Amino acid sequence: MLKPFELDRVVDLPADPATVFEAVSTGTGGWMFPSEIEPAVGGDNGDAKTARWVPGRRLTVAVGDESAWYNTLDYEIEPTETGSRLRYQHRSVLEDDVWDVQFAACDRHTDFYLHTLGEYVDHFPGRAATYVDVNASEASATPDGFAKLRSALGVEAVGQRVRIDVTGLGVLDATVDFANSNFIGLRTEDAMYRFFGRNAWGGPVGMSAHVFAESDPDTIEKALQAWLDGIYE
Repeated sequence: MLKPFELDRVVDLPADPATVFEAVSTGTGGWMFPSEIEPAVGGDNGDAKTARWVPGRRLTVAVGDESAWYNTLDYEIEPTETGSRLRYQHRSVLEDDVWDVQFAACDRHTDFYLHTLGEYVDHFPGRAATYVDVNASEASATPDGFAKLRSALGVEAVGQRVRIDVTGLGVLDATVDFANSNFIGLRTEDAMYRFFGRNAWGGPVGMSAHVFAESDPDTIEKALQAWLDGIYE
């Protein structure tokens, strides 16, 4: 049986509405995974449709039928004295028997994704990214799985500088831009690395890379996979 949920967030972002709208509507992989969004009401985005399209102000992407399964993402943007205010809403449904766990995961991921959006429009506005995501082995899906990763990274607090030697990529000299018990964000001069403690919800630890310099995705994926696997050997 399906049970609905709704997530609402209001976040202030350090960029003008046009920049924020471009970030959420182009799907380049700069702050989340790449996606195709057709720039018109009724636009065909695979299974989803563009339900609202007001450049610089409003975007809604919806899939499914509210009489059954559906998923709707809504972005409403308004200018502020320091940038923009984003009102974000995610409406969907989850299976009733796993609702609590999956809703908690979605709720926590939402805050991390919106934080990453802020980092993107602040440090890499308008830039397309090479996007890669990898998962650690099932050995990471333990209560201390993410703590092992955090220890390997040497992360203690936001604002800290860390250096990570990844064979095939070299030394990543990064600033910690986000850190809590489930997520870590690292930002370098030309990339963002995001770490996900999905062991908290029964899955393996994962990570994604958003690389803004010219790069080969296969090389990045192989290097990061080997590095992540090495933590849980």
